[in-house]
Amino acid sequence: MVEGTTWSAVDMGVSCIVIEDCVCAGDEASHKAAIDTSLTYLADICSTDEFVAAIS
Repeated sequence: MVEGTTWSAVDMGVSCIVIEDCVCAGDEASHKAAIDTSLTYLADICSTDEFVAAIS
């Protein structure tokens, strides 16, 4: 679902951030595949700690 929503947002011109440890998939392999492939090209990927540090 996150991947599809990210695609839609990018299609509308929105810059996206995906917080990797706040999303999941049906299994770890699917999660890793989405993060390492399409989401990498669509969004900035970071951890919760990185995101909090960036906005603090």
